[in-house]
Amino acid sequence: MAVDGQKASGMARAWAAAAEIDAEQVRLHRRIGSGGFAEVFLGTVRGKEVAVKRLLGDFLGGGSGADNDGRPLHPAAAKAQRDFEREVAMLARMRHPSLVGFVGVVRRPLCLVTEFCSRGSLFDVIRRFRKPRAPPGSSPEALSAELAAPLAASAAARDAGEPSYGWDVGLGWSARLRLAVDVASCVAYLHGQTPVVMHRDLKSLNVLVTSDWRARVADLGLARLRGGTGSVLGSVAGGGAGAAAAAGSTGGSLYTQQVGSFHWMPPEVIAGGRYAEQADAFSFGVILWELAMGTTPYAGMTPVAVAYAVLHRG
Repeated sequence: MAVDGQKASGMARAWAAAAEIDAEQVRLHRRIGSGGFAEVFLGTVRGKEVAVKRLLGDFLGGGSGADNDGRPLHPAAAKAQRDFEREVAMLARMRHPSLVGFVGVVRRPLCLVTEFCSRGSLFDVIRRFRKPRAPPGSSPEALSAELAAPLAASAAARDAGEPSYGWDVGLGWSARLRLAVDVASCVAYLHGQTPVVMHRDLKSLNVLVTSDWRARVADLGLARLRGGTGSVLGSVAGGGAGAAAAAGSTGGSLYTQQVGSFHWMPPEVIAGGRYAEQADAFSFGVILWELAMGTTPYAGMTPVAVAYAVLHRG
């Protein structure tokens, strides 16, 4: 991949081994998702279905903290671009059956091209297939009456209108177990890198499901490296110490920055305490809850209420 030597950052050098795709080769068909900084499209590259992640308007740039005309970006836009570049660099060099597959990168406009997972996010899959759980020994008429009654707020159930006996996920336990094992194996792979890769935003919304019901961990934009002083990105993204710094190597062992979504965030992260890769294990536990219960803990509550509940109730 050709890189301007005067403007190349550590992250750009980490892209050297990535497959650069000409924008003319990418065809966008329809938008399938969007977030605070990026949107995702179903597209095709050389006749193959792919997912194309592109930064949104104000965050769209040409790389290295500048817009397509070379002007400096707003700090928030520059950070979004750095996170996006970090995700590209990591995916470009890591390979695991349960990590979303890297296809390539479009430099202008900046786009990440990955495999297309036709069933969408695990979050959506769980809700698409779930059904109300019947009370033990109840008749269909009793169940209907139960569902019609408003649910009283309690520590165990906070979703307004959610059935009192919860949800059946609607997927067989073998399918749920396979999805859980896929996620666990990918997290173990990330934590087994040198230095360790912390996902830091592991949640069902960032786990994709393929047509054959396998899970793919995605969205490494908030991922960071944990290693001792002098650690480099090495086998994760290449490019030496400069690439390691660009990819967020801590130079130490613990983080204090609060990132992620409160429903999946461990108490020590919410409290602003020190944490390491074990924070991903807590987030994985919440995913297991979702697979078993068909909903998210503390669903329907405001972010502040969720943060308080996680801190004081676990």
